Amino acid sequence: MASFKIKNMKIRMKKINGYLIIALAALFTAFMVIPACGEDDVIPDDVEQYILGWIGADEENLDEMEEDIDIDDETEPEGLPSSVDLRSKFPPIGNQGQYGTCVAWSVGYNLRTYLEGIDQGYSSTQLASTSNQFSPKDLFWAISTADKGEDCNGTGFEVAMDVLVSRGVAKLSDVPYTSMGDCSSSPDASWTSAAADYKIESYRKVDHTSIAELKDYLADGRAMSIGAKLGDNFMEWNSDDVISSDTYLNPGMMHAYHAMVLCGYDDNVGPNGAFKVINSWGTSWGDNGYIWVDYNFFVNEFCFCAFVAQSKTTSYSMPGSTASGYDVVGWALADEHDPTDYGTGDDPLNRKCNYNVYNIGTNAINADNDWNILYLYYNAYDANDYGVILYDYYSDDYGAPGANGNLADETGATLYGFSGNWWNYIDVPSGMSVADACYGGTGNYFQFTYAMPTQIPDINNPGYNKAFSGKYYMVMIADGFDGISEYDEANNYLYYAQENGDPFEIIDGVVQDGSVAKAKINKFREKPTLHAASPFGTVRTSSNVNAYSPFEITRMIMNHKKSGKLQQKINEYKAAHPKKSFSKKVVKKVN
Repeated sequence: MASFKIKNMKIRMKKINGYLIIALAALFTAFMVIPACGEDDVIPDDVEQYILGWIGADEENLDEMEEDIDIDDETEPEGLPSSVDLRSKFPPIGNQGQYGTCVAWSVGYNLRTYLEGIDQGYSSTQLASTSNQFSPKDLFWAISTADKGEDCNGTGFEVAMDVLVSRGVAKLSDVPYTSMGDCSSSPDASWTSAAADYKIESYRKVDHTSIAELKDYLADGRAMSIGAKLGDNFMEWNSDDVISSDTYLNPGMMHAYHAMVLCGYDDNVGPNGAFKVINSWGTSWGDNGYIWVDYNFFVNEFCFCAFVAQSKTTSYSMPGSTASGYDVVGWALADEHDPTDYGTGDDPLNRKCNYNVYNIGTNAINADNDWNILYLYYNAYDANDYGVILYDYYSDDYGAPGANGNLADETGATLYGFSGNWWNYIDVPSGMSVADACYGGTGNYFQFTYAMPTQIPDINNPGYNKAFSGKYYMVMIADGFDGISEYDEANNYLYYAQENGDPFEIIDGVVQDGSVAKAKINKFREKPTLHAASPFGTVRTSSNVNAYSPFEITRMIMNHKKSGKLQQKINEYKAAHPKKSFSKKVVKKVN
């Protein structure tokens, strides 16, 4: 029984040469070794043989796969229908045969075809045509040999989904599921060319332990690829009954990992309600290729991860250009440790943020537009874990024209910033920086001194705080609440990250040393042209194709502002940090 390593993933999988049954004239017992089983697994002789192919939760890099974020509250759990069935929007049940390609069947054939069918409005008849289905062979072959087992034996969700984002997948009519070989060959150039038209925008991990949340996704029409742990009850299933247990821990019973699709639920099936799952073992298994899984069993023992995906057509992407004469760009940014003694000594939490924003539209942006500049942090792998560090507000709500001040000194003002809040009563003419508009002359920029928090709201335990530790991006957003309809919304974002696009490591609020992308953001001496792009407007790179898009971040913040979740974050932060911040915004001159 072989074990091997796949690149940086320690993957222990049994080596299987297809659908292997060896019989030597009654001298040998029939046996099979299943991909992704542990080395101590024993498979009894009387269990029907099916091939799997997911590497398992322990081998996936789940902690660094992006969580889905709270963009819309379209369906609340208390308003969910009693049942949802999305099967009619999927292609017919497929059969992976003797190959450990279940991940490619789950995310390629099933989920990608589902997304395309939704976009194109395909009927069940159209979904039955290979010209409207996606090829699991093309997807599996496109995965690097370093990221999958030998002889077509298994892979992970992350590498398969990354291929869908960066390369796409070809149609089944172009790449039939035949002549698989040992899956070490590269796809034909023609397949890759065809696949380019069918990329996805992103994929996101969802909470597979919440019955209500899974039902909410399904009610919104968002089917999920899932990774599950199987026992011999599942392997032998052959009815429309509800599976509610399996033999994972019984001595001598097998268990292995498998990728499938979650496509529905029904509160009235079984004693507790059940989820409907699509398999890839043909129609002779289960209930014509499907199975009902008890709600409680699903979230407590059966399912180990779940993912939704967004197609390019239906994704929450950045709006295109408009006819508007307004356009602001995040242009210059530098954030570093500030050794100044603010009564706290040379505290590593003390920082100074130098920044500037330009009006690069043809129209002046007046104070009555009520817009802002936000500087915030967010968790690189769960953007729901975010906070506004600095809130710089441009409005005629306070003071007199040309004046500015600390929002904390204004009665009734909303303080969105954890560490600093400021108001400014100014108009910004076309072609001018906001700092020059505030202070007159040229060559000005802002410096905001602040203290990084050590505790931030714990999104998994509302009402509580947690240590500010983990991998985080920082980003400045001009017009952070999207109050101005602009020519180009994408150039509002200016990221602060490592040179290679990786997030910063933060430990108890202290930003650890890293290679900062200074060349991209030190634009204090330069002036942008009309409708210029942001110097560092995204953290998506070839090695991080699934990073959150800027527009996802804005949609999330806007939704949280509307729902009150942003204010809740502020209240939780204030409870943990009752001392008033020393933050102050001043003007600096470029030397």
